[in-house]
Amino acid sequence: MKKLLLLLASIMSICIARAQEEDGPTFETLSVPSPESMELAQQTKGKDFFLPLQGKRHVHIYPTLDMCTSLSQDKNKPDPENGNIEDKSSTGLSLNFGASIIFVPGKPTNEALKVNPLGFAYNFGFISAVEKSEKYEVTCSFLLKAGVEIGNQHAMGVGLDFLAGYGKSKGDVFFYNDIVEDTEPKSVTCYTNWCFQYGGQIWFRTGLLKDKIQGIEVLTFVQLLWAQNPNIMTPVSKNHMNLWKGENWKIGIMVRYPF
Repeated sequence: MKKLLLLLASIMSICIARAQEEDGPTFETLSVPSPESMELAQQTKGKDFFLPLQGKRHVHIYPTLDMCTSLSQDKNKPDPENGNIEDKSSTGLSLNFGASIIFVPGKPTNEALKVNPLGFAYNFGFISAVEKSEKYEVTCSFLLKAGVEIGNQHAMGVGLDFLAGYGKSKGDVFFYNDIVEDTEPKSVTCYTNWCFQYGGQIWFRTGLLKDKIQGIEVLTFVQLLWAQNPNIMTPVSKNHMNLWKGENWKIGIMVRYPF
């Protein structure tokens, strides 16, 4: 996953350079512009991006719906002081749904809003996710998010979101005849519990489906969430060890529909 983050960071650099060097940007709107603003766009085509002016505000605001499927992976962390348990991971399939309100700063010009050259924007919203893994019950997350992006209204874009909320995460309880280093547990019980969750995600947007389906955007993302240990039982005793799965990685493809 660390390699994926490095790869997405490289894509961010490429995206910024691409946004600055684009030769033929289009006049993209989320509503029907007035004849005056369309004429202004034709006069400045190839130089700037424009959006319909909403009153006299220096920002264009629009909502989106976000839907996706993703794969997740979490890991146990060994506790060598109390027993040598190997790292084990579980994977799951997650269904995600969310919504955002995106703010694009700019400069009012006659009947249109001149978007900042880098396409900088910020957003607030929420993400809800339901996941079914190989050996656990159904888990879920309900997260608020706040983020920034570069490349809004451009062919490509990249963004970073900060997440926090509440959800149901996972843990394992290993039972032993006696806690001895290198001793294999006689049984394992998997469980879930409600807890506070926080983390972030980085995403990369392309116009892959935008030309075929009007307004649709495709985002590839990597998400990292930490689940706070609810401490429902003691970590270790003579015949058990409780390992909470506090770290969860998720990678997926999101379809975003602005309206």
